[in-house]
Parts: sequence; structure tokens; C-alpha cells
Amino acid sequence: MNGLMMDYQLTLPAMMRRAEQLYPNKEIVTRLPDRSLHRYTYADFVSRAKKLAVALKKLGIQSGDRVATLSWNHHQHLEVYFGIPSA
Repeated sequence: MNGLMMDYQLTLPAMMRRAEQLYPNKEIVTRLPDRSLHRYTYADFVSRAKKLAVALKKLGIQSGDRVATLSWNHHQHLEVYFGIPSA
């Protein structure tokens, strides 16, 4: 990346890897539709997003394919948002 100001790409997979490196034990808190809170760490989030990426690859999803999602704005949607581009 010669000549650019960034040391790393600002892609979703790169941002996910960076969060895992810098903040593995920091907590992510989301509110579920039933108004309860879900808490887990960035390390857990990255692990689940990576598992989704592997599962999508096993299903035959390839780079450039389209994947539709419909979800509440909580931890599962975050995992999908980062997991799909990592597939």
C-alpha cells in the first residue's frame, strides 16, 4: 500500500482482525428484541463471525456472490455483517 496514509486496509475483514488483536477482552453489549442485554467479547464476536464465514464457504458461497440478510440490529446481525465479507 505504498503512498497511502493507512497501514492496513479499511475492509470489514481487516477491521475485524484489528479489533481482535487490539481489544480481544473488551465487551460488546447489545439489546435483544425482548429488551434483555447480550454481552460478549470482541474475541467471541470474531470467532463466531469466522465460523459463519467458514460455513458459508462450505455452502458454496464465493467472492462476488450476494447474500441477503434480515435481522434485528443486535449481535447476530453484527456477526453476519462481518462474517459474510470474510467468506
